[in-house]
Amino acid sequence: MSAKLLMVFLPCFLAGCVSLDQHYDRPKDAVNTTAPTGDAYRTLQGTPANYRDISWQDYVLDAKLRQVVTMALDSSRDLREAVASVKSAHAQYGEQRADLFPSLSAGVSGTRSRALTGEGNQTALSNTYSAEGSVSSFELDLFGKNQSLSRQQYETYLGTLEGARSTRLTVLYNTVDYWLQLAADRSNLAIAKETAESARQSLEVTRKRLENGVDSMVDVAGGAPRTLDFTRADGVPLNAWTLLAGPETSDAPLPLGQAVFIYDLKVERGAQVEVPHLAGYSTWLTLLDGIVTVGEERLLQGDSISEQGALPVLRGERDAIVIAFLVSDGVTFV
Repeated sequence: MSAKLLMVFLPCFLAGCVSLDQHYDRPKDAVNTTAPTGDAYRTLQGTPANYRDISWQDYVLDAKLRQVVTMALDSSRDLREAVASVKSAHAQYGEQRADLFPSLSAGVSGTRSRALTGEGNQTALSNTYSAEGSVSSFELDLFGKNQSLSRQQYETYLGTLEGARSTRLTVLYNTVDYWLQLAADRSNLAIAKETAESARQSLEVTRKRLENGVDSMVDVAGGAPRTLDFTRADGVPLNAWTLLAGPETSDAPLPLGQAVFIYDLKVERGAQVEVPHLAGYSTWLTLLDGIVTVGEERLLQGDSISEQGALPVLRGERDAIVIAFLVSDGVTFV
């Protein structure tokens, strides 16, 4: 009778040795998943299909701007905090994953003693060695609860990793943006100063035109207010850039009003221009934003949490296994 019951309940028991987590299917792409084709995209052949294979150095071609971005990434406090959060999440994932396995402990000891034997002062030297090992109690994860907890921590780790990548992209973007704003403002400031200088040099001519009723004094003083406006505008991106990158960037190369391009498009007439491009244009581009990927990892984490409350818990316990042996010279101890 017991054998028949075992044959009936054994398949049911083994059916529980599976994870009950929901399977996540990424939604269908909202845009076309193929790269654009045609004569306009002939130079895109051989470009990486994954945006993660393209570094920011492939986009920032100006040597000074590369140096500025490197200094900003090294000194950003937000980026350091994000990296520390990634390390903490990775450690928590490793700690949670350890619950899938029982805890093992072992110990070895040895003693050396001398004892009296028989009559007189006869002694015997004995050596005693012992070793023991034990397995502590642990939860039998027949229904995948511990695996769900481990996957939850793993998704948390992935979400933190994507958050750190998003922080890095934000620092990179803001640094380039403020640097280009500073270059544009300094160019405008140089133009305003040249305008004011030209107005001062032509003051005598303007006065004569004023005497004849052709011009007014407004034309003479028009360059001065513009100079002050551009001077104030020059400090706004400079202060924002210093706040973002830190005081260590005070010695970084600054734009001096010259034209600055992220893409170097100075080529000979008729030559082909190859610009870095993301082959496989689709929702991969939306994954550049860390908010999208972090949200997806949090969704997977929530699925793992929702399944844990409905899973039964089975615990198994094994008494400590003790292995001991004794070696003695001359005397047998009982």
